[in-house]
Amino acid sequence: MADAAVGGAIQRHFGGGRRITTVELKINYFLPVTEGRIFARSHLLRIGSTLCVGNVDLTDEHGRAIGTAIVTYMLINLPVVRTSDLGPQASAGLPSVVPSARRVTRPSRRKQ
Repeated sequence: MADAAVGGAIQRHFGGGRRITTVELKINYFLPVTEGRIFARSHLLRIGSTLCVGNVDLTDEHGRAIGTAIVTYMLINLPVVRTSDLGPQASAGLPSVVPSARRVTRPSRRKQ
């Protein structure tokens, strides 16, 4: 729930147009909850070019603090390939825009 609360806040901040993934989640529980509703209120603490950090306050239906969380998300910038560039046979049955992965290589550390 805490993860989804921060993810929703990030998507709202960016207008739903960013791909994101959780990279870290820390939750401290204060009280057990055995029945009733749980509410999560998130606040974005830092929005960077690669990472976003959010805080979540968890409360029960009586307004008692039951926990807190801090969540870090990574913004993913995948290049987009238009299926129209693939040709009619390759793009059959695919959506009009498909994310593509890119291989990242690192330079060799061997001494020359």
